[in-house]
Amino acid sequence: MGRRTNTAKWLDTQKRWQINVQKDGQRRTFTCSTPGRNGQRECNRKADAWLDEGISGSVKVADLWQLYLKKCRDTQSRSSYLQIVSVGENYILPIM
Repeated sequence: MGRRTNTAKWLDTQKRWQINVQKDGQRRTFTCSTPGRNGQRECNRKADAWLDEGISGSVKVADLWQLYLKKCRDTQSRSSYLQIVSVGENYILPIM
């Protein structure tokens, strides 16, 4: 479920693909020495697998919603935050 916004880059001096990703404040680097686009895909696949690990299937939507609201409160303006809360209360949480 992790969202990767970048892609692996070819390091010509080291002859490998490399991607740096961060999850929960922890930064990891993944590399692959396979040349060509297959190596890039493999490197991206490794990063995606690490980003997706640890996601529990038993987490409830309401719990995740609270975590999301906490993050929005810290990063959004007041009006945007209130709109997000309204959408959640009117459309998302009632069907759960």
